[in-house]
Amino acid sequence: MDYRANTVRKVVDISQKQLSQWQDRQFIKPSTPAEGQGTRNKYSFVNICQVMLFKRLNEWGLNRKTSSKLAFDERTAAAIQRTVETQYSDTEPMLHLAYLKFFDGREKIAFWGLDEDFLRDLRRSSQAHIENLLELVISVNDGLKAFGAE
Repeated sequence: MDYRANTVRKVVDISQKQLSQWQDRQFIKPSTPAEGQGTRNKYSFVNICQVMLFKRLNEWGLNRKTSSKLAFDERTAAAIQRTVETQYSDTEPMLHLAYLKFFDGREKIAFWGLDEDFLRDLRRSSQAHIENLLELVISVNDGLKAFGAE
């Protein structure tokens, strides 16, 4: 199912102006771009999760270019899709996206099925940012339900 920009804006909690600016500067990408006058951008569920992740990465203090690269990476889309498909499975480890910035300036993004102790240790470092992909998926799903766009 595809969603319009207005739904994305409400679910992600951003203004129309912000969404337009991010699209115009190509920081975010709709799953189906508008093709001419009278057509609109369309967003998939995974795509809305990516837009939400882009916003959260910005809130972590990453610049927009890096946030876009991480949120719209193919591995990120695959990890979100896997989370959507297995979100109610007791056998699948919960996936987390981790953004790590090393003291030598290197940056790394990783996806893990992390245990809570390891997460706690990572969060103690000001250099690590963790996003629980299941919480992200549930947040987007709840937002879509709240705005009547199931």
